[in-house]
Amino acid sequence: MNIPISSVRFDRNERVLVIGLGRSGRASVAVLQPRVAQIYATDEGSASALAPAIAELEAAGVPFVAPDALGEVLPKVTVAVLSPGIPLNGEMVRRIQAAGVPVFSEVEVAYRICKAPIVALTGTKGKSTTTALIGAIFRQAGFTTYVGGNIGNALIAETALAKPEDWVIAEVSSFQLESIRSFKPRISCIINVTPDHLDRYHSMDEYAEAKFRIFANQGPGDTFVGISTIRSWRPLRVKTTCAFARAPCGLRASRIAKRRFICATKPRSSTRRRPAIRARSRS
Repeated sequence: MNIPISSVRFDRNERVLVIGLGRSGRASVAVLQPRVAQIYATDEGSASALAPAIAELEAAGVPFVAPDALGEVLPKVTVAVLSPGIPLNGEMVRRIQAAGVPVFSEVEVAYRICKAPIVALTGTKGKSTTTALIGAIFRQAGFTTYVGGNIGNALIAETALAKPEDWVIAEVSSFQLESIRSFKPRISCIINVTPDHLDRYHSMDEYAEAKFRIFANQGPGDTFVGISTIRSWRPLRVKTTCAFARAPCGLRASRIAKRRFICATKPRSSTRRRPAIRARSRS
């Protein structure tokens, strides 16, 4: 069974397998259960560690499928949702993919059901603080704002509530970005990239590449914000209307969600002190 990725709508035609029963996994079950035809859940954790989560599933009428019993349900499943703590190259995930079931990250599913524009932020250090600050700025500007993701509460629980006129501020990790397909934030931001998680990634380049996926699907009308001093930019060639940009100091909070900032080129290195970005603004 091979299901076209673009056809997955997370509606009453879908039979969903949630992989991982941590915070994001349980939130995915709660949000998707009333939307889809059938939902299953699985996790490779020990029986004692999973007991509370399994009891929660049973109370909601959601079947728990042990990993060694997945062969019985995979022919029925149309899509799987991966929790961020589960490696995409793990044996169980590979087995699910080999059965022709597309595997989406929880962030991807959150995006697909979201009606509001998303500001997505990633980086190695300072993500949560910056995400919380951006959320506070948007609220101060008068927008109904939902903040979620790697910051502590599952993104899917926030996007499920957001209306078209609202804004969602998302902190996303490299783990969450690994298995996105169409995730397309209105504004994306990378605040820094320094060595980390090299027990999961084979090299710094592979880690940085996962971070760069945050703007992979952006296009005209979207905005990317980055810092030109990130070393990993050097081999990167970005051909998109969303280029390196920065809001100038003193920009009023009420204008952040209404203004675009574009930059034609990245500044060349020089011994003379230069601004981090040469940018012009467009109302």
